[in-house]
Amino acid sequence: MKSFRSPLNTGTLTSAFGMRDPVVVNGRVGLPHHDGIDIANSEGTSISAAMDGKVLSFSADRVFGVSVKIEHRFGIITEYNHLDISSTILEKGMPVKQGGIVGKMGDTGFATGSHLDFRIRDNGKAVNPLMSIKLPEGISLDNHSVRMNETGIIQNILKEN
Repeated sequence: MKSFRSPLNTGTLTSAFGMRDPVVVNGRVGLPHHDGIDIANSEGTSISAAMDGKVLSFSADRVFGVSVKIEHRFGIITEYNHLDISSTILEKGMPVKQGGIVGKMGDTGFATGSHLDFRIRDNGKAVNPLMSIKLPEGISLDNHSVRMNETGIIQNILKEN
């Protein structure tokens, strides 16, 4: 089976998996546990599939904005949130190849700026994406946005990959 690949080649890791300070946007408070990672980049940056699969859903809501979920083998689902509304042409059931474009970076939903909220679920359970993908050298770490107690862990993971 192929391994996961990063959905982005460049950007800044701005929020890690796990507990974080609550985020306030327009007076609304986000949940303190983050089930994914946030990678910021310019609006319109291409986002690619982490692994072969098929589109489970394409939806939009007030929290995640435009979102694509891809179903992979063995109960694995990857989620791509806050996508640009005009960039996604996927439909439920469509096959997706690893590296194929699933959408463009946006700031839809409950977002503080243009970024991808990337999540992996294994049979419904949230999995830390940093334990499953190797981030390319083009992804940097924003020490100001990532909580200090997470920073050491993230830097060690980046070194191991």
